[in-house]
Amino acid sequence: MIDLIPTEDQQRIADSVAEFLADKLPVERHRRDHGRAASDDRDAWEALAALGVFGVTIPDSHGGIGLTLAEEALVFREFGRNIVSPAALGSVLAARLALDKGQTKLLAELLEGRRAAGLANRVGDGVFHLLDVKAGDLVASWDDAGARVYEASAFRADEARDSLDPGVTLTRARLTGKPVLEAQGKALPHVASLLTAAMLVGIAEAARDAAVQQAQTRIQFNVPIGSFQAIKHKCADVALWAEAAWSQTAYAAVVMQAGLPEADFQAVNAKMIASSAARRAARENIQINGGMGFTAEINAHLFLKRTHVLSQLANSPRELQRKLLDFAPA
Repeated sequence: MIDLIPTEDQQRIADSVAEFLADKLPVERHRRDHGRAASDDRDAWEALAALGVFGVTIPDSHGGIGLTLAEEALVFREFGRNIVSPAALGSVLAARLALDKGQTKLLAELLEGRRAAGLANRVGDGVFHLLDVKAGDLVASWDDAGARVYEASAFRADEARDSLDPGVTLTRARLTGKPVLEAQGKALPHVASLLTAAMLVGIAEAARDAAVQQAQTRIQFNVPIGSFQAIKHKCADVALWAEAAWSQTAYAAVVMQAGLPEADFQAVNAKMIASSAARRAARENIQINGGMGFTAEINAHLFLKRTHVLSQLANSPRELQRKLLDFAPA
């Protein structure tokens, strides 16, 4: 029997990250009425790195913390709750590759937050969408064949695009250079899927908490709307989806850390379930917030928009379904 409940030490790690993010990177920073841009995440990057979040699984002999994928998933769940830049995922993947290839200088820069790695998501033959990539950044990309890290200069920008998610910069670009780091195989792509799933779980849980708070505080007919059966059922459904997504993600992290044969299946399944949970939870949160839920003046829309971005990384939900069917025995 596998215990999926975090230990006290693991919970302390998650709590310390949550406290930092609530103070320095609150969700509402992405709202236009707050007048802040997503690039503000980089203002706190070195302070965030000082917590060790970019080197959770990197051995302490190389400047990391030397923990496991389970602790890393807990950290990324908090990133999801606060809608942290996708560059957090890119930086962790780049650090893992730098360690594997013996690039100690680059590894130190990533772990200390002096460099970051945005993401490149393939949308055509040699064509990518660059997410939160700035001049001088690294760029991480992965697919079913492996993972790669490029210098930002390896891409020729075609045009900046308006992003659905106000917290993510988006540029359409063509790949013109070679990777500076590369690893073949499914190991890193599945780590990327798992950490993406953890971020999506965080979104689902944040949407759940917001929906429940609204149900408890909004008064209609002199009673909280949460006393109405229709709202109760919505909140219960959201809680169930979030719990299922976290259970699958935590299980996948334990299985992957142990190197069990089912690890590939569980990593893919975690992202698919977490994508569905985050999308459904974000939608219900908007509905429970009523007319205000459809405006830009509250946080509800931010959870749904980031869910769409994360769900499309490397494999769309439909592609994940096909991959899961391929795992089934003939």
